[in-house]
Amino acid sequence: MRRHFLTTPLVAGLLLLSALGCSKTDDPAANANATGSYQLDNTTSSCQAKASTSTGGSGGVSVEYLTIDLITTPQPATGAETLRLHFAKPNVQGNTTYTLIEITLVNKGITVPYSFFVTNAALTPTGSGGFSGTFSGTLINPNGANPAPYTTIANGKFTNVRP
Repeated sequence: MRRHFLTTPLVAGLLLLSALGCSKTDDPAANANATGSYQLDNTTSSCQAKASTSTGGSGGVSVEYLTIDLITTPQPATGAETLRLHFAKPNVQGNTTYTLIEITLVNKGITVPYSFFVTNAALTPTGSGGFSGTFSGTLINPNGANPAPYTTIANGKFTNVRP
């Protein structure tokens, strides 16, 4: 029996790549239940929640970032509005906890987002590989800056958001 030496590994490799390509698909409906809301100076916004992750470094330590975008729905008459929650987790032994480090609000038409100090935050992993959480904050208004139209974010929450 004569074997084609290149044929067997090639077929095996193609089958493996085919199986890996089908192991995870992007399901646009998978995050359909990811919702959120918050009060911006006593005005409640309902949102669609989306998440993403990335890695970086800080002071020689690898850091994993989790970003959760709360996109106001329906879109306000003034244009698109997104509240972004910035979480970080240093990749050191034993650390499994993300910490909310900043909250920013981007409105259509502004060039610099409004930033908020985090006054309260909780993040809970869900069984489906996602996250739910709560948050609140107060506006960072540097000395000499023009007053912003907002002062506080309260009663913030999001559920079932997956990167």
